[in-house]
Formats: sequence, C-alpha cells, structure tokens
Amino acid sequence: MKKCFDQLGKLVKDHREKAEVSQLELSKKLGYGSAQFVSLIERGVSRVPIVTLGKLIVLLDIPEKKVIKLLIAAYQDEIVSAINEGKEEVS
Repeated sequence: MKKCFDQLGKLVKDHREKAEVSQLELSKKLGYGSAQFVSLIERGVSRVPIVTLGKLIVLLDIPEKKVIKLLIAAYQDEIVSAINEGKEEVS
C-alpha cells in the first residue's frame, strides 16, 4: 500500500503544481484549515479518503482511470496477501 500512497501523492503534487495551486489553497478547497493535510498526501504518508480522491480528481483534473488503476492494483496485492495468509494458517 505504501507504493500506492507514494504514487497517488506524486500524482496529486504534479497536478496541483500544474494547476498553480498551493497546498494551503487546496486544503481549504477540501475543507481543511491547514496545508498539512495535502502535504501528508503528497508525501505518501496519509491514506486518502475515497471521497477526497473524488474531490481531488475534479479540483486538479486528475485522470480518474489512473487513480482507479492505482487503487485496484494496490488492493489486489493486499487481498491476495491476506488470502494466502489465511490459507497458510489452516494448512
């Protein structure tokens, strides 16, 4: 999942900079009072709520399919790992 958060963070940062919007401006548009929220996302430190991803897609013109592809790949790896762990526990 860390790789997914890093990739989403880079995507958000690239599109935010392209849109010439500061972290604080974007945070306020998302309903937060501090630039720290966007900073944590861009550094891949924080998990982005799915609803917030929808807002970012619109506000920064991020390709929705690219975001969905990243999320599906990350969750697929997590699911496969959890299933395999469960299988090993009962073997």
